[in-house]
Amino acid sequence: MSSGKKRREHYVPRFYLDAFGDRLFVFDKQNGNDFKSGSKNIAFGKGFYDLGPEIDLEAVIAQIEGRLRNGISELIDKSHPNNISEDGRIRVSVFVALQYVRTEEFRAWLKESYEKLASKMIKSNPKFKDIKFKITMKTELARVLQAERIVDDTLPKLASILDRSRWALLLNNADVPFWTSDNPVALFNPIDYGDKSGIGFAVKGIQVHFPLNSKLLLLILDPRSYETPPVNEISDEELVIYENELELYNATRFVISSNDNFSLARKMWHENDALRRQQDRVELREIRYDGRSFIQLSHRMKTQHYREKS
Repeated sequence: MSSGKKRREHYVPRFYLDAFGDRLFVFDKQNGNDFKSGSKNIAFGKGFYDLGPEIDLEAVIAQIEGRLRNGISELIDKSHPNNISEDGRIRVSVFVALQYVRTEEFRAWLKESYEKLASKMIKSNPKFKDIKFKITMKTELARVLQAERIVDDTLPKLASILDRSRWALLLNNADVPFWTSDNPVALFNPIDYGDKSGIGFAVKGIQVHFPLNSKLLLLILDPRSYETPPVNEISDEELVIYENELELYNATRFVISSNDNFSLARKMWHENDALRRQQDRVELREIRYDGRSFIQLSHRMKTQHYREKS
């Protein structure tokens, strides 16, 4: 890859965003403003995947993406998860897994995880217990760690879990469109696990919410916990708003819609401090078992308020 001007490298693919409309409207959680845009100018970073002149991860992702988009198209066209081909289901599973690990949000989670874990291990040494310090990982290293997740066996493992899960589609007949975001694969678990993490594709009670366009949303559910028809038509605007709130909380910064009505997002943004400032993504806990001490690293759920609604 050339060492000159850095490319715009999207961590949410343009073809996915284009399914929400040629003209997109965006709400910015960082400042509460909204603006109009095209897919070219959303969810990208200049040189986001750059690893060096001899490694073109963007090209690798684009090649994978090209093989997977037919699965998404088939699911949208048939609008029924049981009617798509076995190959199509696998392609959708891999696409969702890839989308989950390729974002700015996932990179930030990796970075915070390693920083907190390293700090905890160092502070456990009595020599450093009274010293104030902060460990910060360089962006370059976080980029490498994310690249490893994309090219190692992480995607097949996650996709296998998704493929074995229960799938359902929400068909939106309301006037309010489904939103998406710069971190569109939203995980939520209504089960309260107390001091343990309830977030993970294989965790009991997990729900994966993934908007496909303004009228269609894919639910991938823990088969042990849910029984639901494969297609659910919804006309109640409140049910659509519920899904849009989930996208709003899950977004790193940008929420994306086919129309410019962000009155709900703006109201929530003003009322909830968790939307106006960056929250911790990682929790560390010390667990004692059989006389030994272990450090548990867990993914903090960004949507705690949903516990009250589920």
